[in-house]
Amino acid sequence: MLWLVSTLILLAPQSVQKGRNLTLPGRPAPKVQEQDLGRRDALQQRFHAKLLEIRRSVHLAKSKEQAIILRLGEDFDDIPGRAIRLASQADPDLMHGIMRVLQAYGTPKQAAEIRYLLLTRKFGSATLLATETMAMLARDEAKEYLFQCLSASSSALRKHSADLLMDRVGQEDGPRIITIAREESRVRVKALQLLGAVKTVESRQYLIESLSSNPLQAETACRALINQGESAAADLQEILRKSARGRDFAYAAFALTRIGEAQGELFLGEDMREHLIAELDMPDPFVQSAVAIALSTMAWNSTDSTGEKYRDGAVLSRLVRVVAPREFVSHLALIQPVAERQLKRFSGQDQNQRSDLLRQWGRQMSEAAFVGSRRRVEIDQNNADLAVFTWEDPDQVLRFFGPEVGDLDSQTETEDYVLSSTEILGLLSHLTDAGFMRPISAQESSTESSRSLHLTVGLASCRTEPAADPRVLDGIFAALRRCALDQRWQLYRNPKTNPDPVEFWRQEQTWLEEHPDTGARNLHLKELILGVLPSLDEARFELAVQHLLALPRLGDLLTAADGEILLQAARTRPSLEGVAFQVLELALLVPSDEIWREVLGVAEERYDRGGRQAMARIFAILGPDRLLISLRQGSKIVRLLVMDELAQLRDMRAVPDLLELIEHKDRDLRRSSVFCLGKLQAIGARGPLLGLLETSGQEMDPYLRRTVWVALARIGGSDVLPVLESAAMYTDPADRRAVITALGVLDHPSAARELARMYAMWGDNTYGQLAMQNLRRKGDLVASPILEEMLLTTNQAIRRQIVLLLGEFQHPAAFPELLNMLTEEPRHLQEISLIAGITGQDVTERNDRVEFLRAWYRANIGLPQSIWFLNALGDYQVPHSLDIEQLRGDGNLSGVPELTRLLVEAPAPQLRSLAARILRVVTHQDYGVVSLQAPEDRRRAIAERYLYLVDAAQDAKKR
Repeated sequence: MLWLVSTLILLAPQSVQKGRNLTLPGRPAPKVQEQDLGRRDALQQRFHAKLLEIRRSVHLAKSKEQAIILRLGEDFDDIPGRAIRLASQADPDLMHGIMRVLQAYGTPKQAAEIRYLLLTRKFGSATLLATETMAMLARDEAKEYLFQCLSASSSALRKHSADLLMDRVGQEDGPRIITIAREESRVRVKALQLLGAVKTVESRQYLIESLSSNPLQAETACRALINQGESAAADLQEILRKSARGRDFAYAAFALTRIGEAQGELFLGEDMREHLIAELDMPDPFVQSAVAIALSTMAWNSTDSTGEKYRDGAVLSRLVRVVAPREFVSHLALIQPVAERQLKRFSGQDQNQRSDLLRQWGRQMSEAAFVGSRRRVEIDQNNADLAVFTWEDPDQVLRFFGPEVGDLDSQTETEDYVLSSTEILGLLSHLTDAGFMRPISAQESSTESSRSLHLTVGLASCRTEPAADPRVLDGIFAALRRCALDQRWQLYRNPKTNPDPVEFWRQEQTWLEEHPDTGARNLHLKELILGVLPSLDEARFELAVQHLLALPRLGDLLTAADGEILLQAARTRPSLEGVAFQVLELALLVPSDEIWREVLGVAEERYDRGGRQAMARIFAILGPDRLLISLRQGSKIVRLLVMDELAQLRDMRAVPDLLELIEHKDRDLRRSSVFCLGKLQAIGARGPLLGLLETSGQEMDPYLRRTVWVALARIGGSDVLPVLESAAMYTDPADRRAVITALGVLDHPSAARELARMYAMWGDNTYGQLAMQNLRRKGDLVASPILEEMLLTTNQAIRRQIVLLLGEFQHPAAFPELLNMLTEEPRHLQEISLIAGITGQDVTERNDRVEFLRAWYRANIGLPQSIWFLNALGDYQVPHSLDIEQLRGDGNLSGVPELTRLLVEAPAPQLRSLAARILRVVTHQDYGVVSLQAPEDRRRAIAERYLYLVDAAQDAKKR
């Protein structure tokens, strides 16, 4: 019986026939095997359970949901049929998963099933997804199905159908949509929306008629006409060319204004002005605001400079009335955003303020002789002296004006420049070339800019659009900045001696005319800037310094008096960072010994406020000769810092002065001088420093004593080691650390042995670890022979550390011990890594690593490490040009270039480490160990040092 009913419904009419009511479309007849919809087999129950995993409430990630849907295709047959059977009774939560499955597996047949279900049951929150799925699966029938759903009883279904139809309807659908709009009241608003996408004469005529309907339909028709764009302009213009007879006039004015903005054209003509102005006084706030928006657009595009032609004051008042409403305004959501934008452009003010303040401001402006902003203002030789250009952005305000403008509000953050009429016209030309006063379309920029240029000439004014193209604003600012650079001297008017900016400008113009020479003008500008520099605020101070730095040959222009002014200006700054240091740099250009000494004094005064950092930069400018003078004559702080700088520069001329200071009564100066003598490795200081230890003995200041030990170690010599060995008897912890550090830097064969002895004595405590660290710094060639001897120790903990350090050096003596450690712990990655660096054999991925390494060692125990290296290169099939004769370490450096190439480019990290070890053996020079993790830049640096060694040897042979 159910099958018969379904068949009869399917054969019934299903399309709209000249206004007839829609007939419910029939549901396609099910197959014979699907007649019993109430019966659910086990497979269907499993399918239902699987779909529960992709309900909306589960909130799966897109990828996870897609994976489940793909798995359904593998596990079930007839997925579309199973999904439709569930859809007839599913709740909206499960319907989400059903529709996702149908989108993946459905066909046009399922689209018809979904249409039937949409028209016969409620889908709730799944209505949109179901409608989209139906449209997607229906393909060519999608538009017809959506039209059928457009007349459904469900308001949600009607809305979603209309939205989906918007991109599908064409001119051929116009009559059908108009019929629906006329005959079905509940669908009329949706039909009017659709007519916005149908650009035919009939659709526009119906929309024009609908402007006189109830407010909801009229607003919808207005929006639809705006969507029709330029094609609707002519019909709207006809309405505005006649006196208003209803609210359709206001809708037409608003729509025509929006269409013009979108197209970048003005469709509002002068023949409409009187009719629009007449509506300004209507009691309806919507009508007032709509025509005010149109009139403000006309005024903006006009050259009127009186404000009377378009009643600018009244227009402003009506715009404020809808932007900050105190009463009900119909269609507020439609017109308020546009009114806000128009008010900002028309008033030239950012209206981001409270509503009561905005209304108060609007009343004041409407009562005054208000003239709104214009897109263009005419400027010629007659009125150029009255022009004012004002650029505003978050960082600065620039103002350029003619000499006849009169009093302007003076603000410290504003850069003011007076220009002649010729200069005003020249600036205007550059600005218009950059895009100033040109119209823009509504689509040109979607965001409002915080930058703007405002031009006023008397009462007339214009400004850049709030949504102007950023590139246009960049060009405008560049033109203004070029003009400001030419007029930068105006920023340095001294208000005490020249209170009137225009009078100052006239005086300077006369001076400039009398002095065309560039050198004289640069000197004059320097004097103007320095005359006010100490009194400038932070922003203007920075700009002034930049202007000084831009002057050519500034050093020739500065005098000793200028240096004093610069120092005074630097002292006014809170710190010596940034621009304040630049002032000190300028002072150092002054050819005066007194000034550079005072510069150091200023840096010392602000030692904790940037002075310490400034000192190092000042030293670089002063040069070594002046530093030597400061070492002899400077203050304590300066002398301490100069010592460090001279030590960094390796300037041996400082040694005599430093030797004098080791006897100075000030402890800090003594310590610093000793430290720097050691850093300079001044051989002549060895005797005085040893004498200092002998004469003072235990009574010497402990800090100074430790510094002397380290300094002597850096200087070196046979007399130093006994001193350090004696010092090792001191029990003070700081003394012990100093002795160990000194032994670490002492270049003497026995120093490494003494460090090894200390480690053997102290083990893993603090001193032992420090000794081991300093022994490590000695490097492979110095430390390894001693470490190899220490392998005989019976202390297992010390022995283990010795083996690991030998392993770091890639020394072959460590291999047997590392293999024993690996035997105890086969998975220990540290030992595996060290073995790879010694032998070139990487056993990380081998399960039989211990057995493999034992066999490898038995086969290679009698071979030198260089053969291990060559064999490893062969194992990795690395092409090379090396032979065993080049790797013997007998002074033959011919293999070094190839070894350095392998150090950088070898494909396996253990080969690169082993190449570094072979380089040390061949050259007898240690430029650093290369671990398996060493980055390429470090490997290249080491390789370059070895290559330099080869070049030096070749040059020596040539000589």
